[in-house]
Amino acid sequence: DLYGDIPYFEAAGNFEDSDFLPEYDSQEEIYADMLNELEESVEILSSGATFANPGQDLIYEGDLSKWEKLGNSLMLRLAMRLSEVNPTEAEAWVTKAVAGNLLASNDDNAVLHHTDGPTQENMNPRHYQYEREDHQKLSTTFVDWLKANDDPRMMVYSGGIGELGGTIDMDPANQNGMPNGYDLTTIKDYEGVAEDVDIANTYSRNNLLLVNRVAPSILLVYGEVQLLLAEAAERNWISGDPETYYNAGVVAAMTMYDVFAGLPVYVTEQEANDYLTANPY
Repeated sequence: DLYGDIPYFEAAGNFEDSDFLPEYDSQEEIYADMLNELEESVEILSSGATFANPGQDLIYEGDLSKWEKLGNSLMLRLAMRLSEVNPTEAEAWVTKAVAGNLLASNDDNAVLHHTDGPTQENMNPRHYQYEREDHQKLSTTFVDWLKANDDPRMMVYSGGIGELGGTIDMDPANQNGMPNGYDLTTIKDYEGVAEDVDIANTYSRNNLLLVNRVAPSILLVYGEVQLLLAEAAERNWISGDPETYYNAGVVAAMTMYDVFAGLPVYVTEQEANDYLTANPY
């Protein structure tokens, strides 16, 4: 989706073959193959296959029923990404996906947990970017949207305003996003000041608890599956009420952050339902 045509079928050839110029394949061909691979994988997973060593499964600890749900849910995601370019094919794959088991709650979320060592490979790979420099700030577009909709996840995403190691403003109402596209010089014009802008004490930083060394990597979640089903129901590709799927997706998405340790805010189901009341489908 990001690059268009890419090497796929001939990619990652072995060194002895000296295949350094693989053919570029079309998105259409790649999507078709990935969907077929998922279908074949789900068939194997549902046929009574077992893990030789469940302890080596870092996501589901050898629970193949959850891997089957993940396979079908990935199929649903890929199918819905085809919805505008090939609706007929997309609907056919959506039908296959929902005929099987999908992620059924946040307990089924595909989450890869990390540790602080013994090597870098065990850590969350995003920590390099976020822990090394204190230059990562939330976008003003994002913060303003959270504020305008009274979204209870503000302090899930924000690490507050202030110097690390100093006093941090954690009041949701005081959070302030940094405008996109400005550097340390042009930001002065934006703020209407002549002196340098104190970035750390002006704008909300990203919450490092979401991206530190031991923060888990989120691969696919129940909330996304429900939102995909809402879109499929809107297109009349599946049965069910789109609003019901949507509401379930929003609640699940808001309450899934308990996998991150030490957050100052964990959104409750009641808070998520209150959000839906104020921001209906």
